[in-house]
Order: sequence, then structure tokens, then C-alpha cells
Amino acid sequence: MAATRIDPRTAVTNGQASAGVPTSGDAPDAYKWMVLVVAGAGIFMSTLSNGIVNVALPVLTREFDASLVVAQWVVLAYVLCITGLLLPAGRLADMFGRKEVFLGGFVVFAVGAGACAVAPSLSWLVVARVLQGVGGAFVQANSGALVTQVFPARERGRALGLIGSFVSAGALMGPVFGGLITEHWGWRSAFLLIVAVSAIATPAGWRLLRRSPVRPGQRFDPFGAALFIAATGGLMLALNSGAAVGWSALPTVALGVGTIVGNRSRG
Repeated sequence: MAATRIDPRTAVTNGQASAGVPTSGDAPDAYKWMVLVVAGAGIFMSTLSNGIVNVALPVLTREFDASLVVAQWVVLAYVLCITGLLLPAGRLADMFGRKEVFLGGFVVFAVGAGACAVAPSLSWLVVARVLQGVGGAFVQANSGALVTQVFPARERGRALGLIGSFVSAGALMGPVFGGLITEHWGWRSAFLLIVAVSAIATPAGWRLLRRSPVRPGQRFDPFGAALFIAATGGLMLALNSGAAVGWSALPTVALGVGTIVGNRSRG
């Protein structure tokens, strides 16, 4: 029996055909490169943010009178959310559309950055970075997928390579921008810059990006996602506090065992 070929241009979205959605065989050249620029801007900002905060950590410890071990959670909270939510963000994009999840992540990312800019305490800043990390995960999980969706197979390697360049540029420029901004305008200005760029990029992306097809019948596993985040957070906490309380101390060992058990239970 011959296999049935499904045309993604007529994929069903909420019971209706989503005709007109460009795919990797029919997207115009101009549109493909616009998608690449929008997706690259999102992933650039998400990686730039972490580099900026890394440089600002000594300033944060002085301003909030906190130890470096505690202040590191400003960075670790963001990384934890990015790591733990990449897969769930991809599943949500299958359910609701990559454009919608990507740009929604950009909005959450900007709101988190705004909350960071006005943080009155270190605990507030950590919570705001969690929010920013949620948005960053939605952006990073869908940047490459948006590009893959519109570039044909013969051009896909080059396009994904350019997305990788945006990642590298953000990681390299983060410490430079972070140092300059922190020295001359203060660390809060770095987050305000992110808010300003996001305020321009989000409506531009909504206007430029076309509707993405969705996959009917997809289900989200909140328990599995929560378990994975908890296991990853336990590992980060063990690595972060092990040097202070001792690698053989009961809390460190318990966190390590909890991480292993959590990952095995998820599998």
C-alpha cells in the first residue's frame, strides 16, 4: 500500500485548514530571510542577557549585601528555566503554533527583564530572572524550528549555521555590553535595554511572521516537565552549595540522589 503524503500547507489547525502557511518548499526568499532575522534577534537577546548578568554579579553582591553563592542564583535561575523548559516549549509550539509561542516567549522575556530592572531585593531579582528564563526557553526552543520550517533542505544547513552565529554573538557580546553598561549607566540599564529592544521586535515579529501550522492531538505532560525541572534544579543546587557545605554533607548527597531518582522516574 502506498504511503499517504500529507501536504503541510493544508495542515488542520483547530479544525480548519491553514492554507497559505509557507513551508520549506514554497516560502519566498524575502520571507525566509525575514524569519531568520526575527528568530536570530530573539535568540541573540536571550543569550546576551545571561552574559550581561554574569559580568554584573560582583556589583549585585555589593548592592544587595549578599554572598557570591547566593547571588549566583540570578544566573542559575535563568539557566535552570532554559534547560528545563526547552522540551515543553517545543511541545506547546506543536499545540498552539511556533509563531505564537515564540512571540509569547518574547513578551514574557521582556516582562521579566522589566521586573529585573526595578528589583528592590535579590530575591525579587531571582524570581524575575525565573520569569525571564521562561520566556527565553520559549524563544530558544522555537528559533531554529521557525527557520527550518521555511528554508528548503538544500539551504537549511546554512540557515541553522547563521542561527548558531546569533547564539555565539550574544554569548560573546554579553560580557562586553554588560561591562560597559554596568560601568557607565548601572546594571538596571541593561535590563531596560532588553525591554526596549523587545518592545520593537515583538510587534515587528507579529507583523512579519506568518501563521504556523499546528499538530492536532498533541498532549502536554505537566508532571513530566515539573519533575525534570525539579531534578535539574536539585543538581544545580547541589553543585552550587557543595563547595560551601561539603560534597559529602547530607544535603548535598540528598540533592544528588534526588536528581538521579527524578530523572529515572521521568524516564
